[in-house]
Amino acid sequence: MSSAGSATSTTEGRAKKRTGRKGAATRARVIEAARECLSELGYHRASSNEIARRADITWGVIQYHFGSRESVLLAIVDSAVEELSSSLDTVVISRSMPTERLAVVAEIVWSYYASPHYLAYLEIYLNLTRDPAASGAARQRLAEIDAELAARWHRIAAEAFGSVDALTVERLLFASLRGLSITRWLSQEESDLAEERQLLVDALGPHLDPPG
Repeated sequence: MSSAGSATSTTEGRAKKRTGRKGAATRARVIEAARECLSELGYHRASSNEIARRADITWGVIQYHFGSRESVLLAIVDSAVEELSSSLDTVVISRSMPTERLAVVAEIVWSYYASPHYLAYLEIYLNLTRDPAASGAARQRLAEIDAELAARWHRIAAEAFGSVDALTVERLLFASLRGLSITRWLSQEESDLAEERQLLVDALGPHLDPPG
């Protein structure tokens, strides 16, 4: 290859990298703008035009990167799942007393349920799965994500809990913390409900076997 051809190839490669970085930054800006819309305005008022306005770009640019509002919403969910997965990958469950292990898991679960990412996921999930206009692909993707999350959480719980009552404890723990999170969200309460969460751990702890 001539030196001129090599230089052209190098220049094109650098241009593609710049374009790729710019595209990733644009996608991230759109996802964050859409997440803010959901949090402040709710699912139905988080319109395509409002997302574009907050991202400071045109709807045409969003269509280029995502295709549709539905795809933007799914991207929010995918982004939240990626962040959660990265966080869960670092979780280490020590072989301590049952209540201590339960408390560790409860704190991890609560940090997820109490986060804006989960509330955005919940709102998107509840609306898209019940929207007759939603695509089959969107429903399938949400079902896949739901199954992936359930499997990840179950593996962590299985590592921490070791008794015949483990599944019951797992279900009660997750359902209770999810309920507390939604209650706090609906009531716009600022408390982290630490006392309620501790009471839950104290109530469920005796149903776990000591570590082997």
